[in-house]
Amino acid sequence: MRRVLIVFVFGLLLSAYPLVAFAQTDDTPVEPVDSEPVEFVPRYHTVAEGESLYFIATFYGVTQEAMEIANNIIDPTLLFVGQQLLIPAADGEIVPANYAPRFGENLDIIAEGFGATPTEIIRENYLLSPDSVIGGQPLRVFSRTGSSTPGEAPGLGHIVRPGETLATVSAKYGLTQAAIMQANSLTDDLRVHVGQRLRIPTGSETNYTAIPGLWQELSFSNFPIRQGDTVAVYVEYLEPGTPFGRITSPAGELIPIRFLPQDEGFTALIGFDAFSEPGNWKLIIGGEGDARPWDTFETDFVVGSAGFGTQYIPIDDDQQLRNTENTFLNAIFIDSNPEPLWTDVFRIPITGTVSAGYGDARSYNNGPIYAFHSGIDFRGNIGTPIFSPAEGVVVFADELGLRGNALIVDHGMGVMTGYYHLNSFNVAVGDTVEPLQQIATGGDTGLSTGPHLHWDLRIWGKAVHPTRWLERLFP
Repeated sequence: MRRVLIVFVFGLLLSAYPLVAFAQTDDTPVEPVDSEPVEFVPRYHTVAEGESLYFIATFYGVTQEAMEIANNIIDPTLLFVGQQLLIPAADGEIVPANYAPRFGENLDIIAEGFGATPTEIIRENYLLSPDSVIGGQPLRVFSRTGSSTPGEAPGLGHIVRPGETLATVSAKYGLTQAAIMQANSLTDDLRVHVGQRLRIPTGSETNYTAIPGLWQELSFSNFPIRQGDTVAVYVEYLEPGTPFGRITSPAGELIPIRFLPQDEGFTALIGFDAFSEPGNWKLIIGGEGDARPWDTFETDFVVGSAGFGTQYIPIDDDQQLRNTENTFLNAIFIDSNPEPLWTDVFRIPITGTVSAGYGDARSYNNGPIYAFHSGIDFRGNIGTPIFSPAEGVVVFADELGLRGNALIVDHGMGVMTGYYHLNSFNVAVGDTVEPLQQIATGGDTGLSTGPHLHWDLRIWGKAVHPTRWLERLFP
């Protein structure tokens, strides 16, 4: 216990004083060292025919007891061929970690990834119950794997159907009944019930998520979520039908989720703009089933602050004109083609340096703050070529009071990009555009302090951080 406290306190001191520098007291040359710490990567072992837990522990230089704790093994004789075992740190070191749970992770999965126990996590975080885990809300965990990063919990989810038994389920996946019992902490009566969700401990790359009812899969694309992020939601249900859902902000704002068929399920995009309220949000998803309504799924998740600042713009702004213009454009932003038109990661629309980033609140002539910078400003001369970042259809090309000559491209699935303060248009409303096709030239029209391009990206009207779309393919 004393060693655990020393490690924990030392870790806190390091995190509290990240910028401390130590003075050189003499002129003795110092050998260069690598300042980046080497991260311990958790090791896994796949059980082979004839191997025992004692043999595996001895091979890796750890104790059998440590293996049992790290893998939540109750009966060490119930190993099965193909089972993945987490190998804890050889010296038994306990590493304090702060971990933000991903969507669908419960205490059992989190504890398994760190070689901890659900009871320990509940105690350390003063949780009221095992169901108190909120997606994106940090938990303090004492890791026994030697790493502050959790190992994955591979496996598939299986919903027990009428007529299925533990024997038929295990035979379907080529596993023993004991293997499924251990993965699901089942008792030895060998009974399962219709609608029960089982974790199938396969060696697949799929990570198991614990979700209730007849939901086959329900996942968010990224955690933790911050202001300005784009999130993709994917759902599958055991019975046919059509999903619906919404998210609710801490202040009670309701944002509908618009699903589109994808693969065996449905997907949707959700945008969190720079003024999204940090705190606990709620997700509610249900469905209109062909035979009966789908089960309603509810969960809380956290939206964190992105730490945006404030820009002070030395020109006057017409707030009434801005509100009128926003209302006009919002009607365009939410009238999107339901099908996605893009096929690759978005490209940057202009060659130039950034003069103003996304998200900062704005004060005009030291007036009150009522808006944030909805996109990115790029420096450029009048006439600088501007290109389409992806496939789409032009839905607006005209002059506006604040944004000047404005162009809007619909990329489908609620995704639209806007180009403002333009000099001229190279396309017209209704035109289909391809990636890197020139669509306009830069200018200095509307409310502007000089020639530049303002580029923003909307998800069903919510202005999100455009650079996220330059980094990965959505959904």
